[in-house]
Amino acid sequence: MGVNAIIEELKKRRARIKRMIKQIFKHELLEELDKASELYWGVLNNVIYMLGLIDGVKLGEHSKIKIFIRQLAASLSNEFIVEAFRCAEVLHANYYHGFMDRDLYKNHAEKVLRLILMLDRIFQERLLEKIPRSDVDRILKELP
Repeated sequence: MGVNAIIEELKKRRARIKRMIKQIFKHELLEELDKASELYWGVLNNVIYMLGLIDGVKLGEHSKIKIFIRQLAASLSNEFIVEAFRCAEVLHANYYHGFMDRDLYKNHAEKVLRLILMLDRIFQERLLEKIPRSDVDRILKELP
């Protein structure tokens, strides 16, 4: 995939993430925690997909995402990444089964949000490693 195609895909993913985050807040206000749970899963998956894209790996399957996360956690010696990813999997399951109370949901959502922010920082660092600084500045400005 060429640089321009990557940039377009990153723009699309960032716009999707922005929309999903707005929807999370809406569903939390409405106490629709099952719907908000799935949206956290979606945001995380899009951030992970962007990381994979930078590394030249297409992460479209749950099993590949899980392997990628374990490898990332091992390479950074950071078990929180695996722990928070497991929380995201539980949130994903909550969408289908609606078993979480507000406290459990909040605990898991906070960990997943920390993971999302951490992975986004890693994404930006890796983007800098792969693409010239002037292009990265332009790309980051163009991303929603």
